[in-house]
Amino acid sequence: MARPYVTAIVVAHDGGRWLGETLQALAGQSRRPDRVAGVDNGSRDGSADLLVQTLGRGNLISLPRSTGFGESVAAALERSPSAGPDEWIWLLHDDCAPDRRALEALLVAAQHHPKAAVLGPKLRDWLDRRRLLEVGVTVGRTGRRDTGLEPREFDQGQHDGTHDVLSVSTAGMLIRRDVWEQVGGLDPFFPLFRDDLDLCWRVRNAGHQVLNVTSAVAWHAEAAAHHGQRRPSTQARQA
Repeated sequence: MARPYVTAIVVAHDGGRWLGETLQALAGQSRRPDRVAGVDNGSRDGSADLLVQTLGRGNLISLPRSTGFGESVAAALERSPSAGPDEWIWLLHDDCAPDRRALEALLVAAQHHPKAAVLGPKLRDWLDRRRLLEVGVTVGRTGRRDTGLEPREFDQGQHDGTHDVLSVSTAGMLIRRDVWEQVGGLDPFFPLFRDDLDLCWRVRNAGHQVLNVTSAVAWHAEAAAHHGQRRPSTQARQA
């Protein structure tokens, strides 16, 4: 089997407090991406400089401050020619630091589940590293995005395994590039916090699997969910 080619895309928007740790975690992966692109959406806190220092100026795309996440990923892919049918896209928010074996674990799961086109890690809280944020997402009876977790639920392995789910977050999402292009990527006009559900729904309707892989772990600050209220950073710790 051919070695999969991975293009990692880091999107930053005033995420300087977390971005350094995110980039450090990306550089320390046991299975490093083959290509990395950084996108800065008009940051005013030095995020663009951090991306340049780590990735090089030639790997940075600067976009207007109003650019959405989906548009940012699409812009990065436009400048990154396809590497063929075995290419995967790894999406990272500026406040999402993956464990050093996260990408390796996602790719191993993809190899074992050939119908899977989207895979996501177990997400834990950036500050309280024991607290679970997501192990896949579904939709509740009222139509709201639902993680199925109890408030402040700690990770004791109770959800561990590789599971077929409706959706995974774009924070740490691994997706086959040909499937991304087949379904049209993230809808730039979809509301924030629903674009992942919409994308995964279309991927499943196209006949592919969406998996949550708990052997892959990432820590997420969820800065956007706090309406721009930036929480303090902390040094990454292993689980």
